[in-house]
Amino acid sequence: MKKLQKKRVLLFGGILCALSLVASLTIAYNHDRSVIGNEFGPSVYKTATTEQFDSPSNWQPCDEKTKTVFVKNEGSVNVRVRVKYDEVWRDAADTKNLPLEKDDVRLVNVALQNLDDWELRDNGYYYYKHTLAPGESTNSLFKKVVFGCNANLGAENVCENTAAGMTCTKPEDDYEGAKYHLKITAETIQEDAADEWTNLYNIIASQANDPSYQIDFTRRAQISDDVSVRNGNGVNKYTEKGQDVYYFRGVIDNNIVLWANQCWKIMRTTYTGGIKMIYNGPPKEIDGVMQCDWSTRVVESLIGNYFDPYSVNSNDTSPADVGYMTGTRIENATLTTTSSQVFEFSNSVSRDGDTYTLNTTAGHALTGSWQNTREAAATRYHYFCTNGAAVCSSAEIGYIHLFTYWRDTNTIYYLPIGGYDDIEAAKTAMFANENDSAAKQLIESWFSNNFTSAQEDQLEDAIYCNDRSIAIGSLKGEDTNASDTSYLYNYFGAFSRLSIKNADGNVTPSLECGKHDSFTKSDTTNGNGKLNHKVGMPSADELNLAGRSYFDGTTSDYLGNNNCWSMSPSFFNYNSAWQIIIDRPIMTNLWTGTWEGVRPVISFKSGTHIVSGQGTKTSPYIVE
Repeated sequence: MKKLQKKRVLLFGGILCALSLVASLTIAYNHDRSVIGNEFGPSVYKTATTEQFDSPSNWQPCDEKTKTVFVKNEGSVNVRVRVKYDEVWRDAADTKNLPLEKDDVRLVNVALQNLDDWELRDNGYYYYKHTLAPGESTNSLFKKVVFGCNANLGAENVCENTAAGMTCTKPEDDYEGAKYHLKITAETIQEDAADEWTNLYNIIASQANDPSYQIDFTRRAQISDDVSVRNGNGVNKYTEKGQDVYYFRGVIDNNIVLWANQCWKIMRTTYTGGIKMIYNGPPKEIDGVMQCDWSTRVVESLIGNYFDPYSVNSNDTSPADVGYMTGTRIENATLTTTSSQVFEFSNSVSRDGDTYTLNTTAGHALTGSWQNTREAAATRYHYFCTNGAAVCSSAEIGYIHLFTYWRDTNTIYYLPIGGYDDIEAAKTAMFANENDSAAKQLIESWFSNNFTSAQEDQLEDAIYCNDRSIAIGSLKGEDTNASDTSYLYNYFGAFSRLSIKNADGNVTPSLECGKHDSFTKSDTTNGNGKLNHKVGMPSADELNLAGRSYFDGTTSDYLGNNNCWSMSPSFFNYNSAWQIIIDRPIMTNLWTGTWEGVRPVISFKSGTHIVSGQGTKTSPYIVE
């Protein structure tokens, strides 16, 4: 006999109670109840939802009405139960929602009972803590519904003396003829499929905002019932490698995880269904309960002292210094010129051993002094010989990477690329993944000392992006147009995406990353396989999704009032490499020779489940 596969089964039972309010404050009650069930063999799966409610005919302020709801298992298999309720006031025309409070008074109160048997989670559901065996029923979560004693649902007449005598009028009131709706949803699932309710990815996805409105990534997110003001506060959907991912944004208090005796904050899901989290310190025991509250601590300093994260030798004068792993350091050089010195500038060069020859054919070269030709030279004709000729040795060939430092019109800022065929070969050498940065050394050492191999097996081999693509500036390549502000700097990918507004006044974060800059441990199909452990750092694009911006200086997101490095370079200017950081009020840049802290990032595998918790500081999601 063919063995039947287990199937996940859901039963949705909805009970809708409508309380109608008329001008005289008489509340008429209308009741509608529906239960939708699905049954699968060979086991008998059947549940029933029963409501006990005495319908009121003239409900007045302070009146209490008993209300109970029970879920019974009428089948032959064990089930689990969860229940939630939703309230809404609708105006008489049924065209808009009204606040649940009027004049700072809550109009209707739903009283609960038996809370020891139910656990409220961040998705708004109360989960029954016990398995229902066949024939068993839940306790009722609900006790009564109370019409607020101080509720004022009618508008008082306004009277005034006029020439015609006392005149009284009744102002309009949105609650005149309005209806209050209480919807209770009970869901059950077979016990062997109940883990779908504890799947962390599902929990995150269930909280997603309506994606129909656009988020302004130049502004912070805010807590508000008005979608246009909220600006994405909560969970939102984005894409990575063509797959939907969900990310937390703004003022969030339900994305905290306790795992491996460490606290983490969920940043986003991954295209593989994993869960990326940023480190948030060890837990604290408060009243015998392990909690995750580091609001008064600088989390970044917990894994080591502030340090120069990328340049081990504290020298940040090479574009190579922005690498999570670095290659050959070609340091910035300068040449001071006079107005009478004449140079050949070219947009290409050929190499024969130790000899370099500039392309001086028509349209490919420019002749003149640096002071007179510097903008055109830096815009297109980047190659030059320091001896002023069209032919030179490897010690004399240079590539101009800057128009001019604004105070210094006599100095050429260039990279000495002797030994490499051209700037592309030089960039390949500088951005080679050969030497661990100080940040990588510190994070991987910390991870090795605090986590076991079995714990690392719970993590996915996620991508950590160190995007070193150059989007704007002369280092982008030959004939690069540097005729605008870009001639002062060479912008790396993330900085270009996040600091320059598009025609719509927005910026566009991206979760895509070139394979060479996608740091992974073993995955060499999607990444470079250069990590020693499954741990990295946040990218600037991930920080922007979380709520940090170059344009809005008010800290208002779950990352906290702390400083730390991102994994994303920002720019290389006249003599130094800069990296994007989380600053206390904003996302900004620091040169890589600066000392700041780091916050490691890890990613759970797809299918990770919680055992308890609501994702808050006092009740974090527990993952074992």
